[in-house]
Amino acid sequence: MIDMALARYRKQAGLTQIQLAHLAGTDRTHISRIETFSEPLTEPMARRVAKALDVSPMVLRRDHVGEAIKAKLQQVEKASGQVEDGKLGGLVRALKALAVDEDVPVDVRQEAVKAASAVIDHGERAVATKRREDPDPGMTGRDPITGKRRR
Repeated sequence: MIDMALARYRKQAGLTQIQLAHLAGTDRTHISRIETFSEPLTEPMARRVAKALDVSPMVLRRDHVGEAIKAKLQQVEKASGQVEDGKLGGLVRALKALAVDEDVPVDVRQEAVKAASAVIDHGERAVATKRREDPDPGMTGRDPITGKRRR
């Protein structure tokens, strides 16, 4: 489970999502979407939320982005099963290593995660295309989709 920075800071301040939203000049659903990484924590929103939580905007944003990267990497891990053993596996592993290296600037880490996701998407599309084009050897003379004999 990802430790969500914004939720952690909010709870430490003893605030509900509704209270934080009111203090930050937004609504509860916006705070919820930011906490669950469904929406990015923009710089202006980070300043407003940080002021409400009495934390540094830079620290809040750094922690939030770091945890968003971890959440995305978990998605990449789940999706990468087919790609890991293939030709793209080395690239995906290198991108994942770059994404978790805290010495690398956050924007570069975010781009590494995006690239890893794109590589996996490409690999999954290639596998799906190959399956459609390359019927099972036992299906010779049969339609690869329906399995019915071709005339």
